[in-house]
This record gives sequence, C-alpha cells and structure tokens, in this order.
Amino acid sequence: MAARTALDYYKNISATTSQMLAAAQDQDWDLLTTLEKDCASYRDALIQLESRHPVGEPFAKIKTAYIKKILEDDRQIRELVSPWMKKLEGMLNLNKPGSKALATAPQPISLKKNQRLIAKYQV
Repeated sequence: MAARTALDYYKNISATTSQMLAAAQDQDWDLLTTLEKDCASYRDALIQLESRHPVGEPFAKIKTAYIKKILEDDRQIRELVSPWMKKLEGMLNLNKPGSKALATAPQPISLKKNQRLIAKYQV
C-alpha cells in the first residue's frame, strides 16, 4: 500500500511539473510560482513517506519513468525561465553602485543646497 501511495506522489509531482512547464511557456510567472510551492509540498511529503516505506522493486520502473519525465520538464522550464531571469537580473543591476544607469541618473540635491533654496524663497 505504501508503494502505491509513493507512486501517487510521483504521479502528482509529474502532473504538477507538466503544469509548470505550460505556465512557463505562457510566461505566467505567478502560476508557475504557485505550482512550484505545490510541487515542493508533494516532494516533502514523498521524502517523509519514502524514508519509512521505500518504493519496492516491482514499482521501480514506474518510479524511474516518473522521475525521468519530471527531470525533462524541469530542464525545459529552466530553458524558458533562464532568459527571463537574466533580463530581471540586468534590471536589478541597474541600481547597483558603479552601474552606468546610476551614474547618469539625476543626483539628489544636497541638504545645504536645499536649505539655501528654501531660505531664498521664504517670505
């Protein structure tokens, strides 16, 4: 019975990674994040279960097939997400010290200059 339950978790993870792949293909990052959390909860439960009741030899081929599919979905997801992550990283790096964008951005007015401007226009 435990082997079938573990296989159910593998099946759920496999189905979830398929949904994650579809979300990545649609660039639905919110859905992808939600599905990642679902997948992690299945994984955590599976780890607990298999530590007590490993999948037996009769089910090893089925388990291996699920794992291969999960890994292939993961590879495809990483290929889709990687360019987007690099673009995001580039956008985040614009505000780091030493970046060209920061050097060309308008600098804040100093406190002294600000006080002089306020004094100049006070009535």
